[in-house]
This record gives sequence, structure tokens and C-alpha cells, in this order.
Amino acid sequence: MLRLIFSTILINFFIGFQFLAAQENEQPFVVTYIEVLPGYEEDVSTLLSQISYFAREHAGNLRYQALQRIGRPNHFAIIETWADLDSINDFKSQGDYESYRSTLEYIIYSPYDERPSTAVFDTENIGYEGEIYAVTHIDIIPTALEEGRVIINDLVKQTRLENGSLEVAIMEQNNRRNHFTLVETWLDEPARVLHQGTEHVSIFREALLPRSGSLYDERLYRLIN
Repeated sequence: MLRLIFSTILINFFIGFQFLAAQENEQPFVVTYIEVLPGYEEDVSTLLSQISYFAREHAGNLRYQALQRIGRPNHFAIIETWADLDSINDFKSQGDYESYRSTLEYIIYSPYDERPSTAVFDTENIGYEGEIYAVTHIDIIPTALEEGRVIINDLVKQTRLENGSLEVAIMEQNNRRNHFTLVETWLDEPARVLHQGTEHVSIFREALLPRSGSLYDERLYRLIN
């Protein structure tokens, strides 16, 4: 019981800190990574379906998609966008959300990795439903940040023109401005594979490497709800 109370206090503290730190005039975008103990995949899928429904019914929600990782079914992700900070803060204060987080506390094996971010480069809150979702963490070394932005933006512009590309968005993490999340939604796997072989992807990866502060962390998912 003490562990649950302490966890709830920490959850509420960090939720408030992270989201109030965002700029007031920007739509909050969040990508969350969840890793649970093997054997709980079905339970977590059901739980994420329930919280997704609750979120999309909440005032101010523009997008809430729960994803399950391909090849690592005990890994999940959530992509969400809100109209403003008041909307997301109110959602986080609801009993259904607090119950969802408390339930996860017993089956996750790494911290609940929630990354409040801001959309950059003309990002639209499309939220299309496709067959394949690619969520990529990109880390640019601080001294090459502006160059890195240009390289990423060029990739986004060209990828949006490809057949089967439903959405391409780039987000900047609020507390680490040199960390980005690239979100791609693809009509199907063949379209994504063709994308990987294009010249502009090859040019992007070659230009990014000397400016990158970590491995290019691309993870593939399918939509739960």
C-alpha cells in the first residue's frame, strides 16, 4: 500500500512538472514508451484500448493512438496530441487515468517513459490509421543542432510525397531540445520498405550520422486502438 501511495505521488508530481513546463501557446504532443513483463501483453493491450477510448472522449483531445511493437509484443507506445495544456492536465487528473497508471506500476519493468514534446516543421495533427507505424528517436549533438534540423526537415518534406505515406511528423522534446521523435504512418509494409530504399533516405542517414549523439532508434508498431 505504501508503495502504491508513493508511486501515485511521484506520478502526479512529474505529470504536473512536465506539462506545465511546455510553452503556453503550443499544442502538447506526447510520445510514451511502455515496456511490460512478458506474459502481460494481452492485459496491457486491453488496458491501453480502454484508456485510449477515455482520452479520445475527453475535451481537447486531438489524437490518442496506442501501439504495440512488432517483434517485441511486450513493448508499447502511445502517441497523443491535445488542444492545449489545460486539456491534457485535466485528463491526467481524472480517476480513470490514475487507475490506469496505478495498474501499470505492477507490470512494467522500466520507468513509464513519457516525453512531452512540441511539433516542428508544419506538423499536422492528422492521426491517420495505417498498417505500420514507425516511431524513431533522433538525438542531435548540440553543436550541430541547426544543421540537424535542416536534414530532418528535408527528409520529412520528401517522405510526405511518397506513395503509401499517410503521415510524417517531427516533434522536439520539451526538456531536451536536441532530441526529436519522427513519427511515420504507412499504408502498408511494402510502402515502408520502398521508402527505406529511396535515395533521400540514404542521403539523410549519411548526413545525420556525424551529427547524431546516439544510435538511430527506429521502432515499428501496429495500432491497438
